[in-house]
Amino acid sequence: MKIKDLIHEAESLPVEERALIVDSLLRSMNPPQTEIDKKWAAVAQRRLEKVRSGEAETAHGEQVFERIWMRIEYSEAISHVIPEETPTARYASMMPIKACF
Repeated sequence: MKIKDLIHEAESLPVEERALIVDSLLRSMNPPQTEIDKKWAAVAQRRLEKVRSGEAETAHGEQVFERIWMRIEYSEAISHVIPEETPTARYASMMPIKACF
């Protein structure tokens, strides 16, 4: 079977089956690393607990993306004002999102 035919056949499958194929292919290219995965799972669990307890500050997705776009626009604007080779330009793009408000 040629690659084109294989892709065409895969595209005709239901979305759930395509997702399984994608997952399988990605895992074959980047096999799970158990120790790292366990550490990330522990980090995710701690973050979830903080969110559920109210300890973590949360934001609506729309607000998050608005901040990201403002940061991108700020970085683009500052890059036109400050020559790229200056240290100020290099660090301006690394400014925290809150600095853009």
